[in-house]
Amino acid sequence: MFIAEDVPSLNSESNVIFSPDERLILTGTGVKKNEGYGKVVMMNSENLEVVRTVSVSQSSVVKVLWHDKLNQVRREHDVNMTARLRLYSVLT
Repeated sequence: MFIAEDVPSLNSESNVIFSPDERLILTGTGVKKNEGYGKVVMMNSENLEVVRTVSVSQSSVVKVLWHDKLNQVRREHDVNMTARLRLYSVLT
């Protein structure tokens, strides 16, 4: 069992997902208003080592969804906003 450190969550609706190939675990981070950027965090599924972090907005990232055919990650913010990240290779 592993525990991911430094991945704050401020919303009870926050989720964690696997990439389509199950090599990565993705989640969003929470931030208090005007105290930084919400991020999408991608971790190695075998050891929870952070592979990539993408700052996306000045609000919490509440949910993430990876569309396996389009290879895009969708994130939802805590201010009723949605957006997409296009990730062709999260390892580069």
